[in-house]
Amino acid sequence: AFEEALNDIEELWNDVYGNYILQGLLELGTDAMRDRIGQTIVDSGVVSLSTKVYGCRLIQKALDSLDKDDVANVVASVKGKVWLLVHDHNGNHVIQKSVTKINEFLHQSQCQEESATNSLLLSSLDIIVDEVTNNIKDLSVHPYGCRVVQR
Repeated sequence: AFEEALNDIEELWNDVYGNYILQGLLELGTDAMRDRIGQTIVDSGVVSLSTKVYGCRLIQKALDSLDKDDVANVVASVKGKVWLLVHDHNGNHVIQKSVTKINEFLHQSQCQEESATNSLLLSSLDIIVDEVTNNIKDLSVHPYGCRVVQR
């Protein structure tokens, strides 16, 4: 059943009900299933998916379900498009979730020696921070942008 879902993943993630199948696999599936869905999301385009109603929900579930390295890869894939996503009705939720999730991971690992993973997380967070700070004036007065700035 997983292979069938993976074959139709692009149809499922844009469907009102199909996206719940993928969200369920992210939440309840094996690590291998999560890894494959996460890689497919990155390969297919996080930015495009983030601007869609059901796609942004899938990305947010992926950020909650994937491991630290996969989350860093998902976030890093929005490089150069943060401004676009912050201004998008759906995409801004993905950026907010990205910041929140990375900060959560970094807070959890404060006492642990995971320097390579933490470095990857910080690099992906820097992508968002740099693009937000470069546009801080415009984003601060934007209805969605101000929420990202607050995070």
